[in-house]
Amino acid sequence: MIKVENSITDFFLDENIKCIGLQMSGGADSTLVAYLVAKTIVKNNLPITLKRITFGFGDKPDYFQKAEEIQKTITDTLSKDVWSTPYTVFYEKKSQHSTLKQLKYLYKNKFIDHTMNGRTKNPPLAEVEDFDNSRVIERDTPLPIIDSFITEPFWNITKDKIIKEFYLHGQEDLLHQTCSCDVNYSIDMKFPCGVCWWCKERQWAFNKIGDFDDSSSKK
Repeated sequence: MIKVENSITDFFLDENIKCIGLQMSGGADSTLVAYLVAKTIVKNNLPITLKRITFGFGDKPDYFQKAEEIQKTITDTLSKDVWSTPYTVFYEKKSQHSTLKQLKYLYKNKFIDHTMNGRTKNPPLAEVEDFDNSRVIERDTPLPIIDSFITEPFWNITKDKIIKEFYLHGQEDLLHQTCSCDVNYSIDMKFPCGVCWWCKERQWAFNKIGDFDDSSSKK
């Protein structure tokens, strides 16, 4: 087992794994997992490939494009391509999809040997109110997923620590390329919207570490 360098959790890679599926939406949490894993593979010259797993939805922004851009930036940053063909699935509505079902399908059919994602813990409701119940409630008091083929290294960590970790690795530009918005799609939509719960969680995280999120100014 090889430790993935980070300051917030014990996180290891099994060097015997051949392909790791990474759930990537273009958000900060999944991007940090992808960067750290890719960096570990390159630094240790491991024979592991990464398969980007991205779900798209007709009622949401274009996660496909954002995730693809993030993947390219990580490759350019590390000067090495460790990615295999991505796995992408489109649904008309976000409510139609099951992440766990798709992951089990990929694992069962040997498209991947393992999967990792960037699920994090919600900030305190007293600090980021959720009047519309838009958050994933289970993230308030999370429990680790006990499954041999799934790793969630940040399951009990809030987004402010995720944001700070980007800075510790000198990856501010990669951070500001990410977007956590989950606004419903419309022709005149602003992305990121800055008002949905996910945008507010991100704003809270930047405020917590005393910094400003300028990702929206780069659109």
